[in-house]
Amino acid sequence: DTSARRTFDIIKLDVMPDKEAIELLEKGFSDAKVNYDKNLLKNIYVAGGYPHSIQTIGHSLIESDTDNFIDQKDWDNSIFEASLALRSKEFSIMYTFNKPQTIADQILVFLAKENRHVSRKEVCDQFKDSNIYQYIPKLKKCGSIKEDQDKKLYLQSQLFRTAILLDQFIRNRKLSQV
Repeated sequence: DTSARRTFDIIKLDVMPDKEAIELLEKGFSDAKVNYDKNLLKNIYVAGGYPHSIQTIGHSLIESDTDNFIDQKDWDNSIFEASLALRSKEFSIMYTFNKPQTIADQILVFLAKENRHVSRKEVCDQFKDSNIYQYIPKLKKCGSIKEDQDKKLYLQSQLFRTAILLDQFIRNRKLSQV
């Protein structure tokens, strides 16, 4: 009986636009009665539009503030703290921290160091001995990378990039101490 069928609207779950993320921060700062430099709210782009990342940065900003005014120093500290916090949670399914690295991890390190949208050919040229095309769908599916309209690859957020670069720094420091 076709009359018993229901129709459903498809709702695409996507990242939050920067404008909405800024509004969220403004509301949170207002509720917490914290003053802030409005020009610095654009720094929220580092969260990549991921609501939990935005929330983590917002909480870190309020918690680390010592003078009731959120400035660039507070942002710098909070982005670092948020990347550490997310590293052990959301980012741990996207990248292998504190363990031997896979080819997929090495691709992410390459993208983190490049810090730009990179063509598949550039990635392939970097990893000549590996068929990187087998890794790209997995990396996209777990949310670690995105692909723009020109089919160029990039990391899901600057916060994720910070976590990867921090991991690389720690790894290199351990190697130099051996």
